[in-house]
Amino acid sequence: MKYIVIRSRCSCAARTVRLRGQSVIHIPLHTGFGDALADWIHRLLRITPCAACQRRRRILNLLFPYISRDSLEYRAWNAYLASGLDRLPCVWDSETGEITQLKKS
Repeated sequence: MKYIVIRSRCSCAARTVRLRGQSVIHIPLHTGFGDALADWIHRLLRITPCAACQRRRRILNLLFPYISRDSLEYRAWNAYLASGLDRLPCVWDSETGEITQLKKS
């Protein structure tokens, strides 16, 4: 099944989601320790997140998750971090694990 992945406080995809009729996964701000640490570093050092940061976040999230590893939110967020995409919203296929950028309609 395909889901549209957005952050919990993000409302940018609300209109698009209603038009497409797809299910939405709201990702919490921190799914694991990697997210909390990355947010702290980016706030403190004012560094723009890069692909290497996403890899570190993903590894730390795998080692120290805050939410269940079986949850759709956890799986979708780590698939997004592994994909190398640079912005949300995106479309995640739960069966194949493939992430694609959401196209404007």
